[in-house]
Amino acid sequence: LGDDTIVLCDPIIFDSILRKEGKFPIGGTEGVSTFIDYYEENNVTMALNMFQSGPEWKEWRDSLNPDMFAAWTTYLPSIAQTCRKISDVAGYEVSENIAFVDFISRAAFDMFETVMYGSSSFTTNSKVAKPEDIEFVMASQAAFDITGALLSNPMEKLFEGDLYKKFVVNMDKTFSFARKRTKKYADLALMDQQQAQQPQPSKQSKQFFFADEVSADA
Repeated sequence: LGDDTIVLCDPIIFDSILRKEGKFPIGGTEGVSTFIDYYEENNVTMALNMFQSGPEWKEWRDSLNPDMFAAWTTYLPSIAQTCRKISDVAGYEVSENIAFVDFISRAAFDMFETVMYGSSSFTTNSKVAKPEDIEFVMASQAAFDITGALLSNPMEKLFEGDLYKKFVVNMDKTFSFARKRTKKYADLALMDQQQAQQPQPSKQSKQFFFADEVSADA
């Protein structure tokens, strides 16, 4: 402990392993029982597919391809802009307002939000961050932190001890905030789509409209 460690990764070995995984590769998320149990208990079927390895996982994974990979050029510039703004305030915020470990979590949250919604609430900037946004990221961070402790102590979940109850409270908060925010942006996207589908007046129609206005003024 405390010594420097060098990890050498051979991409050829990685490639040979990936080729042997078959149609449905096995990921590390399958072992995160805390999230799996929570999603099953709350009937969160779509998120649950992410933690599986069969056809359900493939359906969930394929649904991400058009946005996450085919359209990567549309969101990478947005992430870069978000990172630039995070970097601009990092020195001041870490030295005056936010602990470094919390700042890193908020930075990850801000970048993730940019991918999900196309904009960020910038929880890394105390001058613009709203209290509900801070509560959102803190609840998410707490849930992930507690997950590690629960995985190493399964009896806590079995007997529903205080630590597990704290996990559930923070997961409930996270999902509540996420549903509210997702609905907001989904409604905005639907509104934009409906407006784009409306027929636009032709140039000739605009000319007639302008002539009618001139006649009315005369």
